Order: sequence, then C-alpha cells, then structure tokens
Amino acid sequence: MPSGDVAPNKEFFASLCASGKQAVIARRMGVSPNTLRKLVNGTCVTRGTIELIAERLKVNINLLFAQSTDYLLPDDPAFYESLRFGYFLDHDRRAFGLVRWWKETISLARLTSKSDFLPGTHFDGRVENQWGNVFTIRAVLTNRYHFSVIGTHRLELNEKCAGVITFDASFSQCIDGVLSGIWSGINHFESSPSLFQIFLAARQLRQSEIVAFSRRIRVELHSHSDDFGFSD
Repeated sequence: MPSGDVAPNKEFFASLCASGKQAVIARRMGVSPNTLRKLVNGTCVTRGTIELIAERLKVNINLLFAQSTDYLLPDDPAFYESLRFGYFLDHDRRAFGLVRWWKETISLARLTSKSDFLPGTHFDGRVENQWGNVFTIRAVLTNRYHFSVIGTHRLELNEKCAGVITFDASFSQCIDGVLSGIWSGINHFESSPSLFQIFLAARQLRQSEIVAFSRRIRVELHSHSDDFGFSD
C-alpha cells in the first residue's frame, strides 16, 4: 500500500450513508459514488481524499480513518536489548558521494536510572560501523510511537585537537520485528542536513529483505508549507 494511502473508518461512513441517499452524501463529501462505496467497504483511499472529506464535513480527521496498531513499537525492553544489526543509507563519503546502504552492529542495555526530562525506558550501549568507528550511544523508548538513539564518536585529529562525530536516529515503526526509522546528518558536501533510512534488527538481513522493507515503510516528509496556521 502506498505511503499516502489510509484505511477508512468504514463504520463511520456506513452510519453516514444510513442517514440519506448515497449520491447526495457523496456530493456533500466532494467524492464520487464509487469512492463512497470504497469508504463504506473499508478499501484504502488516498490521504488527500480523507483530508478533503474532513474539511467538507467539518469533522475531526481522526474519526475518518481506521487506527492501525500493526506498526507500533514493542514495549518490552528485552526487544531493544536483542538488537544486533543495523542497516542505513548514507553518502559514500570516502569515494564518489553516491547514496548506498551500509552496515553496523549495535548493542543496548537497559538503564535503571530515571530521567525527569525524558520519560520512558532508557538504554545505553555502542554502535560500530563497517569502517570500525565505535559510537557511544544513548537511547530512550518514549512510547510505542517513538524510540530515539543518539551516538557520539570521538576523533583524534592530532595531538592537540580532537573532533566529535555524532548522529541521531528516530524510529516510529516496527515491521516483522525490524525497527524502521530515519537518521539525520549532513550531506556529502557538508552544505545541508539530510534524512536517511535506517533499520535495526536482532538478526542479519539479506539485501532482498532490506529492499522489501524499504518498499513497505511509511515515511512522510514535508519540507515547505505556505500555510503557517496563524496570523500576524
């Protein structure tokens, strides 16, 4: 299913159709009778269709689509401690700058200490990428919608100067036991920030599996909007 498609709340649309003629209701919602039949049957439609209907009916959009729990993050800390392998996109910074998949290994352990600033389950650990760079990481499972990781690697540039490489990753989906998210960093030209796909898993993934996961994930990126939602 394309990332822009959503499953409608068919109970809502069925009850709406029971209140009058379907052709009249379809015109009221600004959709075709065929689209209305899809909504009543629970067939996926574009997100734009749901947004249009919410605006036309003047209702909260959350009433119009079925809330899915298929991709929620696990709430068991043992799941995150079992993660061992990472796969992420990045520019080939050692050669031509092309974007490709890279590998890493990861280990996490749950922390018993609490944080008032960041509620949730906390972890620390390490990541080692395929070039041997080791990152110290801190992670927190805020809820079943958000798991974040911050990594730091210290570079010894010379005797008097040391540099630091950092990354942060955010995960909001779990597909068949594989965490799916994005990590942020600077592009190959060090001129602007970029977002890249990343997966974490308890087992090694084949290239074909990574391709399949990439096609299944839902990512929504907005870079610009003229509608600020407020007035001066």
